[in-house]
Amino acid sequence: MNLWITSHFLARLPEYAVAYAGDSGMILYHKAQIELRRRRAKASAPLDLKSHDGAEVLCRSIQASNPPWDGIVPVEHGTPGMISREEAQYYEYISKFYSGAGEAVEFGPWLGKSTFHIASSLRRNPLFEGHKLHVFDDFVWRPEWMNSYVPAEKRLTRHADFSHLFQEYTAAVKDDIQVTKCRFAPFDGNEALPTLSWNGGNIEMLFADCGRTLEGNNAWYSMVRKHLVPNRTLIFLQDWGTHREVPFKYYNQMHMFTGSLADELEIIHEVRDGTLAVFLYLGAQ
Repeated sequence: MNLWITSHFLARLPEYAVAYAGDSGMILYHKAQIELRRRRAKASAPLDLKSHDGAEVLCRSIQASNPPWDGIVPVEHGTPGMISREEAQYYEYISKFYSGAGEAVEFGPWLGKSTFHIASSLRRNPLFEGHKLHVFDDFVWRPEWMNSYVPAEKRLTRHADFSHLFQEYTAAVKDDIQVTKCRFAPFDGNEALPTLSWNGGNIEMLFADCGRTLEGNNAWYSMVRKHLVPNRTLIFLQDWGTHREVPFKYYNQMHMFTGSLADELEIIHEVRDGTLAVFLYLGAQ
């Protein structure tokens, strides 16, 4: 009982304040936060989102042991990347809920591991016919975190353009993607690139993995906000769960980003194995 009372109290503290409680306090805080999100999800009204064939209704799922995507066997394709198996399962699962109400967009694909799962599964949805996955990245190589994920022969020099590696790893889905090189915000070698822009109409699915800071995420969100469809657009935040990292890291601000938009973004999915969380856009408030 004392453990629950303590964690229940911690869950209501500002996240920056919990950082002063030490590692054990933060772990307890995040466990309580997960439980509160599960309870809210169970108490919420059903979502009005169905699969393209009408056979399945999209259900909320917060770090469940048997989520709706659990039975998916993701296609193995050998692309280096940082997404977990469950996240690959999820990307192949969610494509059936694409309705054609807007475009599918990906910010920050790196070498295309997520791109492959998203594009190849969208291709199996008949409502995606005539559409492409619109992919945006600065394609600037940053060896301090990229080198460890690729074999030695693929490693590039600092600030080199790695577009050719992305094209190599996404060759199987090249006809289903449209790629734009740009920057989301000025950062470490991309200063000369054009700034992200979008004039392709409504966005129904937005996959974002392009930084963890409040400033960086506010930059792309403010640009696409007018293109989001209330109660239809899904926003997939690949790095959202990094705010649970212990010890606390100041740049893990994804939770603050979505918290600042609590009136217009509702969390509906959260994986257990990984950091992906998914939000339904409710409309600008």
